[in-house]
Amino acid sequence: MSVLSPQRVVAELLVIILAAVFASQGYLNSDPSLTLVGKEAQWLTNSAYVGAVSLRTTGRLSLWQPL
Repeated sequence: MSVLSPQRVVAELLVIILAAVFASQGYLNSDPSLTLVGKEAQWLTNSAYVGAVSLRTTGRLSLWQPL
């Protein structure tokens, strides 16, 4: 087994990060008027909203989702 050099680790991480950024460009739209399509949009946004409100009002995330 060969020992990984720091340069090789950095190069491999850079390739992985660049591939992830390139592959997820379609999901990086931060337009506030963007509407999610599909049936899963409601429960995804509801969970995010409940988490944000809970964190803002109580300073912590609840252990269960009441809605």
